[in-house]
Amino acid sequence: MLRVRLTALGIGLAATLSVLISAGCNQSPPEIVAVDSGVNVMPDMVVPITTAQLRFGNFVAGAAPVDLCIKASGESDFRGPILRTMAQRPGGVSYLNMGQYLTLTAGSYTVRAVPGTRTDCAVAYGGLPDLGLPAIGAGRSYTLVPFGDQTRIGTVKLNLFEDDLTPQGGQVRLRFVNASPDVPSADFGFGTGSGFKAILTDAVSGDLGRTSGMTYATTGPQASGSASVRPSAMSSDLLTVNSNVNIPAGAVITMLIAGLPSRTGTDPLALKLISCDDSKAPQSGLSVCTQLN
Repeated sequence: MLRVRLTALGIGLAATLSVLISAGCNQSPPEIVAVDSGVNVMPDMVVPITTAQLRFGNFVAGAAPVDLCIKASGESDFRGPILRTMAQRPGGVSYLNMGQYLTLTAGSYTVRAVPGTRTDCAVAYGGLPDLGLPAIGAGRSYTLVPFGDQTRIGTVKLNLFEDDLTPQGGQVRLRFVNASPDVPSADFGFGTGSGFKAILTDAVSGDLGRTSGMTYATTGPQASGSASVRPSAMSSDLLTVNSNVNIPAGAVITMLIAGLPSRTGTDPLALKLISCDDSKAPQSGLSVCTQLN
């Protein structure tokens, strides 16, 4: 897994950036960190693979819909917006959603965030700078996860995770991403209260939970099940889902928390648990993701 961290900038920050610029504040350049998570997907050695899959979500609290434009190494112009042109989805990706996987030639790219309403690449979202990504490898799949709170520029980060979409028979393969800027570390598991059983633990903000050092857990299918998220090593539930977890056998799931625990009730920015079925075919240009609470 590769993780890219954008420490001072993010999608959905037009108003915040305008205030900072008018106040004369200089922003430091993005810090990009690539981290190997141990995902090891072997490419087909009989027929060489030259492409990779990339998708992107929108988990910045308060952000408007966004699309991306891309420019490969050596190209002079951006192409896209890629979700509009490659998946025929106008309008981009709205908050708490994930675009479908798009097939790109493996290699190095620069990306530009653009408003979801744009039909070209001329105007960056909020005047944000273009971002260079680490090289994406042939035969591999990646998920780009912007997250944070658009009203607090320092909380917004952008991470690139490498995915493993390999199913496992009649079981479920599941990973857990902490995409909340205000939950320092979280555990995910099935059950609530005294019936809670941790599955993936110690997911610090912007990172993955782990079990025995692995980022994917193998578990049984769920039908009208319950789940909870807890602050790491705590016995109280931060978020609970009752009788609403349905995961079929053979599925590969990315479970995420996003939003702000300080918001409650029906507030659209309240902490949410989202389940994305990475093994399902996309719908209308989006990965199949469900808000569970």
